Amino acid sequence: MEAGDTPAPSPVGIGLHEPRGTIAPHLLMLLVQLASLGGPRFRGRKTLTVAAIVGLSAACHVNQFTTNLGLANLFALAWPHYLLTLAHFCRSSPEGPEGDLWHLDHGPKEALSFPALSWRKLSWAVSILVNLRGIRWTYEVGHVPRRVKQGEKEDRGRFLLLQLVDLGWLILMVDLVSQLSSRLFFLDPATSQPYISSKHLSLASPRWQWSLAKAFLYGAGPYFFINIQYVVCSIVGVALGLNGPGDWPPLFGKLKEATTVRKFWNRFWHQMIRKGLTNISTGLADTLGMKKGTTLHSYTHLWTAFAVSGLFHAGSMLILPAPANITTEERTVGILMFFLHQALSITLEDFVQWAWKKVAGDSAKPGRWATVLGYIWVVCSFWSALPLAGAVMLRLRMGQDAPLPFSFAKPLVDLIPLGV
Repeated sequence: MEAGDTPAPSPVGIGLHEPRGTIAPHLLMLLVQLASLGGPRFRGRKTLTVAAIVGLSAACHVNQFTTNLGLANLFALAWPHYLLTLAHFCRSSPEGPEGDLWHLDHGPKEALSFPALSWRKLSWAVSILVNLRGIRWTYEVGHVPRRVKQGEKEDRGRFLLLQLVDLGWLILMVDLVSQLSSRLFFLDPATSQPYISSKHLSLASPRWQWSLAKAFLYGAGPYFFINIQYVVCSIVGVALGLNGPGDWPPLFGKLKEATTVRKFWNRFWHQMIRKGLTNISTGLADTLGMKKGTTLHSYTHLWTAFAVSGLFHAGSMLILPAPANITTEERTVGILMFFLHQALSITLEDFVQWAWKKVAGDSAKPGRWATVLGYIWVVCSFWSALPLAGAVMLRLRMGQDAPLPFSFAKPLVDLIPLGV
């Protein structure tokens, strides 16, 4: 352990897996991306970049180098960035990413004129690395939520005021969710202390009401924790004049649109990994000679996207500190199965909708009952899937310690009985 490291929470008696790796491949991955995008164009750059990212990705995901949870988590969350860089090169035109990617307020193919490793080209490269959704760039993802109508400009003062209000709400919700998670997931009812071993922790409950509540409490965590970081960054960026309000559209859509599992992922959930996954999965289908628009192409794309997402999410767990009695399978398999569950759910709901149209006719319009049924279906689908991923995170004790240095919710949360 390095000096200054803060170990992940681990009860007395259960140590952590000893780090046996190095931070080197993680830092090299960042340098490779900057050099590939910000450096010179040359013959073989695409092949060299793809090979380097694939090789370093494998090295990063089997390379726990610290027991400092904050530092490890920083690098565990880096894969969406290099997946997108990989996709940019795999699907690039003969001119490379410089000929494909530019800000919509700037000139087309502007990066082709930038000198290699110049400030302008490195700034262009960094902008691409951090802008996962491609907001106001040529690679912007679809279904980006908007606060104002297309083409309208949002007032800077109004934006900052709304974001500050949003931040206050998110602080309250992060506090509530983290306190509930800490109490309901990690405290032993017999001792009112954290479980000595996390090996058998799960979201299960003998009562279906609590089983449902625990599943969606776990699911709410990423929503609020990701959102609050995004809102803080947007406030800082706009307040300092680094960006405009238009560069920070809402990260999540409206939950009411999630009447199917497909719409949950396409319309509601953040789209920060969508572009990279889509380019990789459609590229595979195209390489295999599948015709676009066919059922085979569509479902190859669907299953590949969720499988790749599952593999990267699962692999990132190996970077995080874990109790010594937790095996590699217990740290990864549940995460992968969660994402494959999403592909299966979408396939099933597509089939049901296809069958309905065959029976009722293409012109038949489903009534309100279909919307209600859709919500029930989405709830049940995630109710069965979230425990798969949740068990992995609980074994790693993710969420055991509250992230805020204060709590408004703790006195109320402590009134909830343990062992529910």
